[in-house]
Amino acid sequence: MSEIETVSLPMPEFAAPRADLDVAPPLPYFLVGIGKLIAMLVLTFGMYQVYWFYQQWSRLQRHGGEDVWPIVRTAFAGLFAYMLFDRVNADADHAGTPTLLGPAPLTLLYFSGILALRLDAPIWIGGPIMLSPLVLAQRVINGLPVVQALPRTARNTRFTVWNWVLLVVVMLLTLLALLPTPEGAAS
Repeated sequence: MSEIETVSLPMPEFAAPRADLDVAPPLPYFLVGIGKLIAMLVLTFGMYQVYWFYQQWSRLQRHGGEDVWPIVRTAFAGLFAYMLFDRVNADADHAGTPTLLGPAPLTLLYFSGILALRLDAPIWIGGPIMLSPLVLAQRVINGLPVVQALPRTARNTRFTVWNWVLLVVVMLLTLLALLPTPEGAAS
């Protein structure tokens, strides 16, 4: 019998597949560009805030270690707004990111806007008052160092197909609501 001689051949090195650099790591906050946030809030007549609050609480539950029920916190956003603003400001303070307003003034602004709209103030007055705390909180979130380290494409600044679908649906529903009722219809 012949002996089999083993020969050591150099093995090619295989690199692990690279993760897509445009995908954001799991962050405890929902990322959205300020321009896009304002556009979505204005063009949906403030309805985008429901999605914004849900996404913030959902991310805090999944990635931030919070023991919360996102649907409940979204349904009662007025009651839980302070807690969200407080968490954002606490994380900003911890990271050394400047904040414009504390959680109490942000919550007061949010409630003032809701109250203004409930008291039949024009939407161009009550709407910006109610929605400005969301923009200010998002500005702080976007200023966190971990967010600043992300590639620009991972910061959710562009409109997606789903954004456009939502906008078209809201616009169509708004047009339907503005149509006059037919003559003789029961009031």
